[in-house]
Amino acid sequence: MKRRGLSAVVSTLIIVLLVLVAIATIWVVVGPMIEKGTSQIDITNKCLLVEVKPISGEYNTTSGIVEVRIKRTDSSADNPAGVKVIAYSQEGQINSTIYEGEIKPLDEIKVNINVKGDATIEKVSAIAFFEDNTGVKRYCEKERFYENIESVS
Repeated sequence: MKRRGLSAVVSTLIIVLLVLVAIATIWVVVGPMIEKGTSQIDITNKCLLVEVKPISGEYNTTSGIVEVRIKRTDSSADNPAGVKVIAYSQEGQINSTIYEGEIKPLDEIKVNINVKGDATIEKVSAIAFFEDNTGVKRYCEKERFYENIESVS
């Protein structure tokens, strides 16, 4: 009686195919997590190099508009996608606005914040942001302040 079985070559091919399927399955699960992590690391590195800060602020008490001049003071090659500008009173944050537009090294921009009511504006701040691979805004941790807000009528 002859015994028939799988040859060594066929057995090896089946094992190799099973290993490839296992690797592909693991990559489908782990790949997006790795991509998300590297994207966050990239944005964090960009934020460390970028310096965006308010250099003046003027509060028109009649119109309720705070005009803030923002300057980028670094020379990094990575340009932020924009900046969030926040107005503060003694009680805390009053209002904010987002300037969307690339800010190149040493650029200076003007941003207006609409403030309702009769609050006294104590300071303004600026926070740069970058967009990740999916277009989501990722704000930097550095918040720069300007405290000598001039009030005009």
